[in-house]
Amino acid sequence: MGKWLFFDSSRLEEHRNIEFMMHQPQKAAHAPIYCSNQVLDMPVSLHYDEEEQQFKLWYMENNADKTVVLTYWTSADGLRWERPPLHLFGEADPCNTVMKGTGQQGTYGVFSLHRVIVDKQEKDPGKKYKMLYWDKPRLTPSGALAAFSPDGIHWVKHDEDRALFGGHDAFNLMQDADTGQYRCYQVLTQRREPQSFTATDNMPGFKRLVHVRTSGDFATWSGERLLFDTDGDDPEDMQHYFFQVTRYEGLYLGYLTAYYSGEQKGDTKLYYSNDGYSWNKTHGRASFLPHGADGEWDSCWASLIQDPIRLNGNLIFYYHGVNKPHNWISWKLDETKFLHSHLGWYTNELAKVDNLAVIAQDRMHALVNDLQELIGERLNREEKSFIRGFGLAVLREDGYVSVRSRGKEGMFVTEPVTLSGRIAVNCDCSGGWISVGLQDESGNWIEGYEPERCVIERQDGTELVLRWNEDGKLPERSGPVKLLVRLSNCDLYSISL
Repeated sequence: MGKWLFFDSSRLEEHRNIEFMMHQPQKAAHAPIYCSNQVLDMPVSLHYDEEEQQFKLWYMENNADKTVVLTYWTSADGLRWERPPLHLFGEADPCNTVMKGTGQQGTYGVFSLHRVIVDKQEKDPGKKYKMLYWDKPRLTPSGALAAFSPDGIHWVKHDEDRALFGGHDAFNLMQDADTGQYRCYQVLTQRREPQSFTATDNMPGFKRLVHVRTSGDFATWSGERLLFDTDGDDPEDMQHYFFQVTRYEGLYLGYLTAYYSGEQKGDTKLYYSNDGYSWNKTHGRASFLPHGADGEWDSCWASLIQDPIRLNGNLIFYYHGVNKPHNWISWKLDETKFLHSHLGWYTNELAKVDNLAVIAQDRMHALVNDLQELIGERLNREEKSFIRGFGLAVLREDGYVSVRSRGKEGMFVTEPVTLSGRIAVNCDCSGGWISVGLQDESGNWIEGYEPERCVIERQDGTELVLRWNEDGKLPERSGPVKLLVRLSNCDLYSISL
């Protein structure tokens, strides 16, 4: 039956002296892997190709004409990145540009995308890579459009005339490996009474909430369906910004970029679901991936840009970070509005005073020049201090939630399960111990498989095989069994059955 994770206690018949602990991935460094001070430069999707053993990154950035384009990067180790010299577009574009927008003036948002997927079920090799991107089509308002590629480099747009659907440019894409269905998790807005904390938001009076659209062919998409709203336990100013969904050991895991419109910051919260539609919050209200502290490069934003990558017993999370508030651009303009208004007044006055003495005109010109330099210096200083980049964080495999016992001995009994070839645990009992026994469906011990026969002490591993005897065999029985687990000073992350 695969792995048994501990996102909730629904499959435990009995438990005592244990708690369920969510664990945060550890950020790998205090500096980003790559960063830029251009406002619209942004990492948007990352994929690890197991066959090629290569990391692939799609990155939005400005070209020499200040137009946003999509570029493609590669890496052998996920830390040092290169721009392949593709030269698919003009000299004004970076050499690794793989896609450009229509060039039409958008009704909302700019050319952008937030996810590339690799469709392993696609029969047409030219459509192995898929994306939904946001742009202004020729015949309809701005919206989502589709594109396909055989290699993630050479892209063919599905239809540049009409959008597949509209709404909001913040969305994420996934494919259900079980059904082949495509799902787009899109943030849409609902009108709410304006609150004091939305006064500085760029969408006052509206609340962002995640919705889902589905498709069987990637060309025709359903209408939107609201997934969930914030609740009374969430901060009053919390909104949804991005929602990235992946399958993990039979569950749907959702990484929500929670946006707090009061402080204009965002971090990542973890949700789980059995079907991808009904969602539950993971234990506690803490952030799964918090933004950094003041002064750090990700002090205002921490949002995932890909599914976790399993590598060497760990889960690798690449994330996008920013060191300025969400509405920093608007705030920056507000800070200089006073200077601009005075500059405009002085300029207008100069036009009226042709008969002033030369000395008066010189003084006026000097004031105008001083203000222009002051505005330029402030904008330049602000832009240089802006950082948008991406970094990585690491979590042990299956390490999202653990069953923990500290101090007192804890225990739990599982519902009946069917055994296969072996049982293994992912746990850290380096300062304690864990023991496991097997019972029949009535709660009687199976002879030879009592918990005192299987004890693991002072070990830490992601796949510690349980043994009750020298040959490691499990009981020969056709019916299901219950596991009784006892533990002390131990974190148990998963059980493999």
